Amino acid sequence: MHIQDFHSKLTSRNEESHLFEALRSLSRIEDPRAMLEEIVVPTSDWPNWPALDAHASHAASAGV
Repeated sequence: MHIQDFHSKLTSRNEESHLFEALRSLSRIEDPRAMLEEIVVPTSDWPNWPALDAHASHAASAGV
């Protein structure tokens, strides 16, 4: 699809695709960064992964 086709579908009210409806809604947001700042991800729920260099040294000592 060419950019002109995409733009005409995005701005057309006759295009009833769920994708274009979602893109139209997103394009009306004045400050998308404000939405991202509202999202809070609790860090305590995430598992702690070992450092990459610790994995490499373990693999080397195991003969992998």
